[in-house]
Amino acid sequence: MAASRFAAITLQDGYSVLQALGQAVVVSDLDGVVVFWNAAAERIFGWTSDEAVGRRAVEMTVSKLHREQATGIMSSLRSGQSWSGRFTVSRRDGTTFPALMTDSGIYDAAGELTGIVGTFTDLSGQLAAEARLHRSEALHRAIVETSGEGILLVGSDGVITFANHQLAEFLGLAVSDLVGRSSTSFLPNDLEVLARLDRRRQGIGERYEFPFGHPDGSTRHLLVSVKPLYDDDGMHLGSLSTFADITERKRAEAALTRLAMRDPLTGLANRTMLMERLDAALAKKDASAGRVALLFVDLDQFKSVNDSLGHGVGDELLLLATERISKAVRAQDTVARLGGDEFVVLAEGLKSGEQANRLAQRICATFRQPMHVAGLDLVITASIGVAVTDRPGVCAAHVPGDEDAMRRAASELLRQADIAVYQAKAKGRACWERYEPETSDRADQLRLVGELRSAVTKRELRLHFQPIMDLATGRMVAAEALLRWQHPSRGLLAPDDFIPLAEQTGLIRELDGWALEAACRQAAAWHRADPDRAPLGIAVNLSARQLADRHLPSRLDTILRQTGLDPASLVIEITETALMDDPDAALGVLHALKGLGIRLSIDDFGTGYSSLVYLKRFPVDELKIDRSFVDGLGVEAEDTAIVSSVLSLAKAVGVKVVAEGVETEDQRRILVELGCEFGQGYLWSRPLPELLDPQTSLAV
Repeated sequence: MAASRFAAITLQDGYSVLQALGQAVVVSDLDGVVVFWNAAAERIFGWTSDEAVGRRAVEMTVSKLHREQATGIMSSLRSGQSWSGRFTVSRRDGTTFPALMTDSGIYDAAGELTGIVGTFTDLSGQLAAEARLHRSEALHRAIVETSGEGILLVGSDGVITFANHQLAEFLGLAVSDLVGRSSTSFLPNDLEVLARLDRRRQGIGERYEFPFGHPDGSTRHLLVSVKPLYDDDGMHLGSLSTFADITERKRAEAALTRLAMRDPLTGLANRTMLMERLDAALAKKDASAGRVALLFVDLDQFKSVNDSLGHGVGDELLLLATERISKAVRAQDTVARLGGDEFVVLAEGLKSGEQANRLAQRICATFRQPMHVAGLDLVITASIGVAVTDRPGVCAAHVPGDEDAMRRAASELLRQADIAVYQAKAKGRACWERYEPETSDRADQLRLVGELRSAVTKRELRLHFQPIMDLATGRMVAAEALLRWQHPSRGLLAPDDFIPLAEQTGLIRELDGWALEAACRQAAAWHRADPDRAPLGIAVNLSARQLADRHLPSRLDTILRQTGLDPASLVIEITETALMDDPDAALGVLHALKGLGIRLSIDDFGTGYSSLVYLKRFPVDELKIDRSFVDGLGVEAEDTAIVSSVLSLAKAVGVKVVAEGVETEDQRRILVELGCEFGQGYLWSRPLPELLDPQTSLAV
């Protein structure tokens, strides 16, 4: 029966072609009985051709074929049309897979339907890919819609094709308000940026800030990142833009700028703003700009009121002072607070220096009235220093384009006003003084004395340490403590810059006392940090004024007990000239110090006028050879002879010798050959704010 039906089919010659197809091909008669089953059908369905031919196709392929589907298939085929549909297809092992079944008719010469050719395409991969694509699209859409950034897609024609809800929220609009609009309708920079990017023909984007008027009336700031999009052929497709709301950041930056330029207590300009405005004022070179003046206002006796009544009252006084100064000056003047009780007024456009004088007079007058604060009527006067540019509209240091020169000119004008304040205070306070060059040196000295007087309480004094070495072994055995002043504006000052002034004004006693206590505390700390090693000695210089103070031994005894330092670790250095000022008084103090167990050293030995008799009288433990003699070792025969003589002398009287200013290996070698045991100098180290490990070997 199958053979007769097969003979009726006219496509027998085409079976070889169907056999080679990768799709499953099943040929059946009008009753649905299989007459041909290709190799792909064998592979896909699991039935061999011999097993399939003669059986109904539907039993081996489609899991379920409804009557209405079968009727529809036959109706289409009889009308000469093919039919396609998706089915769940069964394999021989019972598993299933999705497939697209396409049925086409086989017709005789009269056009009558004689058979059916069914092809099956496995849709598993396609459907899986579609599912993955769907999941990917859903994921990307979720990412885009939940992103904290606004996202915008713009076509090559400049029309918005996509906007996420975050962007719409930033702008206070709906997504429907954006899609279909031109991007330039709300992004005025977009067209220009995109045109520039398109000219580059690169996938590199640009960023710019975009201030936007929100419908709620506020101004929002958005950071826009624009990137052009191109296809594989380089055709411009449009752009992708992302938006970040930086409104809060801009507000914070503005607040920080205000804080950086304003005094937090009074709201006045601070030093930064003052100097910027002063720079700008001095840069005006047109004579019509007028003169520039600075008025440095310092409140008299404010510190004592602040200390006695408290900082809360002090702050109220500063606010009242701010109010009075602001009312006394012109509207265009800048009032600044530099800190503490120091105010500065910048006055521009003055026709003469006399205007600055009258301004100072008004400020002085306004402080003569009592200030009512904390239930008290307090009179806080002001001392004012005035400095005025020499020529209208021209700064003496002005060089076009030279900003450094302008800054120096501004700093100099402020310095002159500061000097004038000290002139006013020296005259008795509650007055104003105009800066005059001929009095600046004296005013500088007065100011430095005042600053030095408060250096201890403001913790501006520092100790630097220079190692004292065993010349033979290269090990550190002691350190000399050297006083420094960290001046707030002049930087680190060496002793020569302030010790003579301290000695003239009697401040040296306070400085020496601080240095002695600080050095003892530091040495005790070194000993506690490494108690198993030999204690490191600490040497401190003492002034002639201190040496004549009969209370010095008792104060030093107190310091040693409070710090816990072994007296034998402390070396007091005295210059020869200090010993000679009052030998008898010095002798008594030195014997008292020796009684405490403190060691004594004569500094810069050889540069003074002492005699061997004096040397014999004083209870000295060591001598320090001045660097001027060490410099000439091996070069100047006279210097070598002097050093040799000092070493012989020291050996004869039983004292140690330390050579100062050792800078070369030749000097060290000669000193060792001459019998010198100890030295210090740049060969090992300059004075340092923090000493190297005291037990570290610095052997050369």
